Amino acid sequence: MGTDWRDNDPELEPWVAIYQGDRQNYEIPDGPRTNTADDSIGGWRALGFVSYALAKGYRLGFQASIDHLSTHMSYANVWVTEPTRKAMLEGIRKRRVYGATDNILADVCSHGHFMGEEFETSEAPRIEVSLLGTADFERVAITKDGRYFHSANPRSRQVKLTWADTTAQCGETSFYDVRGEQVDAEVVWVSPMWITPR
Repeated sequence: MGTDWRDNDPELEPWVAIYQGDRQNYEIPDGPRTNTADDSIGGWRALGFVSYALAKGYRLGFQASIDHLSTHMSYANVWVTEPTRKAMLEGIRKRRVYGATDNILADVCSHGHFMGEEFETSEAPRIEVSLLGTADFERVAITKDGRYFHSANPRSRQVKLTWADTTAQCGETSFYDVRGEQVDAEVVWVSPMWITPR
């Protein structure tokens, strides 16, 4: 909502609020619930979208945060191995996080790796998506390097799909993330994975 992404400390800033309850989505200029020059609550700052940070090579996980005027309008979700402070901080540092506007469950993996990870594979990158919504999903989109590459219109509350990127080039790292949009306009944003085919 105001940064131009001139700075990033990967140790101290492993994630970003992609959506803020009682405000707007800062994922990508044409995304759902995205602000525009005409309706930007905090003022129009076009370079502040998270997609610009990812394009600069920053490794950021996604979360959604509340504002002092909002409750139950955004969810910061962290996958942990146990319900402890230590495990929570480890999940954040490893970007095993996702943001949502409702109590949506997301599990996105690739070749045994979890959301937020960086890894190499000898196969075409395969994205395995599992979502459980609070309403039917209108659209599930997979983006690669900030561009839409695959989408499905499941019209179902539970989604399980697998997609393989047969266009991936050997030795080139790409980032893949998933967004689910429900028929009631609730949204989930899953942290990217950075995958290098070898």
